[in-house]
Amino acid sequence: MKSGNGHIVCVPGQRICEVSGNILAGEGTYTFNKYIYASLAGQVTVVPTEDGQVVKVTLGRQGTVMPEAGSVVTCRVLSVNPNQATVLIICVGSNKLHSPVSGTVKKQNVRDYQIDTRCTIVFVQMTLF
Repeated sequence: MKSGNGHIVCVPGQRICEVSGNILAGEGTYTFNKYIYASLAGQVTVVPTEDGQVVKVTLGRQGTVMPEAGSVVTCRVLSVNPNQATVLIICVGSNKLHSPVSGTVKKQNVRDYQIDTRCTIVFVQMTLF
């Protein structure tokens, strides 16, 4: 799909092109079954390199921050049950998000001495699942 300014816009999981000898996947993309797919919603850019071309996807809005492994996020607790807490992610690091993102904090990922702590705002360090 093209945006109003002529750039190609994609969504996560959208197939962009076929991998070939001189076309490789870059940031914001992944390969599966000899095709390059978008892992982000944003604009597709093709960057020439010495070995050919690299296909990248960059976020549509500058300054958009997404949580990733190792990020410290500030969350508002919405609900708690015996196994997990449902939260709204408000900040990633020191950057406030334009709109909150929902998330889940599982009991096994909370330190033992923090399980019984009552609060409405929590700080969470993201890990890989």
